[in-house]
Amino acid sequence: MLMNLLSDHGDPKINDAVFGDLINFGMRLLEEGNVEVQKSIYSYFMNFTSSEVFFKRVHTMLSDEIVRLKRGIVDNSDEDLYNF
Repeated sequence: MLMNLLSDHGDPKINDAVFGDLINFGMRLLEEGNVEVQKSIYSYFMNFTSSEVFFKRVHTMLSDEIVRLKRGIVDNSDEDLYNF
């Protein structure tokens, strides 16, 4: 059910807070190397093309965060936080 919610075609713009909560819930399910949950998630990703929605969402979020961080670095260039 968790993977179905994360990969929902019907609403690719799930509220970011809800998406984050679902990710946190999934991480808790995976705590301590829960092999049964790992196999279930792996099977879902391998067998359902709808999982592409999840990966697209994560890719977009990471790309947006990279841009935001780079803007922050440019805005704070006097602090020389990073050396790119």
